Amino acid sequence: MTDLTTPTQMRILFIDDSPDDALLLQFACSESGLDAEYKLVDSADALNEALHETWHAIVSDFRMPGFGAEPALQIIRQRDERIPFIVVSHAINTEETEKLLALGADEVLEKSARPSLPLVIKKRIASAYAATPLHN
Repeated sequence: MTDLTTPTQMRILFIDDSPDDALLLQFACSESGLDAEYKLVDSADALNEALHETWHAIVSDFRMPGFGAEPALQIIRQRDERIPFIVVSHAINTEETEKLLALGADEVLEKSARPSLPLVIKKRIASAYAATPLHN
């Protein structure tokens, strides 16, 4: 692996039980010119398997049957404190948002704000790279 100041092609892991929602988010990223490879997982087991690969950012749905952003965040933070973790939700209240941010989420967005997702991803990856070079 080579240390880089920015990745040549970003790899973004989506955690969502709705392939349609994930596709809409991926489409927003692609339409903005974000050159990325995407993968979708929807369970703790699939997430643990995917974490054997390198990811530059993780975008997680807030609520899913039997899984969600909070347990996903705990799994991620046990392995990597710096990888950007962005939570998206159709509806989330202030208390839930504050809890996720306190647990280490980098951003919490409404799914309706998907046009802003690519900018948030780029900003969070740039911030993570500025702090410590990631591996590509």
